[in-house]
Amino acid sequence: MRCRANVIVNLRPALGVQAIAEMIEKNVAVIQGNCFGFVLIPLSIGESENPLDYVHKAKTSMDRKKHSLESQCTFYASQLFLKLFGFKGIMVHVCSYANKLTFTIAVDEGIIPDLKQLGDDFIQSFMLIKEAAHHTKLATKLD
Repeated sequence: MRCRANVIVNLRPALGVQAIAEMIEKNVAVIQGNCFGFVLIPLSIGESENPLDYVHKAKTSMDRKKHSLESQCTFYASQLFLKLFGFKGIMVHVCSYANKLTFTIAVDEGIIPDLKQLGDDFIQSFMLIKEAAHHTKLATKLD
């Protein structure tokens, strides 16, 4: 089975805290509006010895792809796709803010009939990743 994740990336250059403070001091407009694109990240389905291998592979792929033209092109392509076909299938939205990770999952019941099983599978996968991250952090501190 082949799956892809649609990841939102910021297309504006990162200003950083110091640069924003300097802009405020110089009375330069800080708010420039949202400018974001999308990249498609391939996801492999399966078990591995270390669940963090999956996370590291996805992160490396995301870092590489967000600096390509894909983020700009897929934004326009997705707008056209949604206008033509609407929403279908599964959508996973992830928000990381203030040390809290929130997932929102939207599913077409005609495509995935057992929503409870899907939710349980997501929870189990994230618990495995969390446990592996905790063990890796402890092993790193001991080395």
